[in-house]
Amino acid sequence: MTSLPVSARLTLLSSSVSENVATVLHILQHGIDVEQVRTPTAAEHDARRLAQRSVAMAALPRAYRIGSTGSSTCASKSWRGGRAARRRVSAAGLIISETTANYIDRVSEELVSAYEYEKEHWLRNLGAARAGRAKALLRGEQVDIDSSEAILGYRLRQHQVGVICWTSASDACSSTGLKG
Repeated sequence: MTSLPVSARLTLLSSSVSENVATVLHILQHGIDVEQVRTPTAAEHDARRLAQRSVAMAALPRAYRIGSTGSSTCASKSWRGGRAARRRVSAAGLIISETTANYIDRVSEELVSAYEYEKEHWLRNLGAARAGRAKALLRGEQVDIDSSEAILGYRLRQHQVGVICWTSASDACSSTGLKG
């Protein structure tokens, strides 16, 4: 599993947030139908990275809900004015909230799909890499120990104990008391 430095992770997260906010603002500003909007590239990339890091999928929609709630709270605290202004702000707030909720619902579906696809792909590749590295080790090939430990998720620089055993079908049945 390749490691993504914290600074790169934060940059990717920041790009995802920026692209999502810009998309919602364009939807609101131009009256774009949420169903016609594609999930931002940085958001999809972020979802794939989370899958590769085995971060729970539930974290994706949760992050969007937290972000939406935080921005709504911040915006509502900054709105001030008389009764007429409060009515206009309230009406605008409802439109913004509804649009944002629809956007999050739509994008979450796409991100969950991207996450699931990447998780399957990543695990399949990881499984193949682990099997290949284990076979290389068992054949006695020269391999890089650090990368082998990272691929296998197992410390190799320790005492190893293993047992190889085999039996014929008739031996297995007689030793268990089963009739073959």
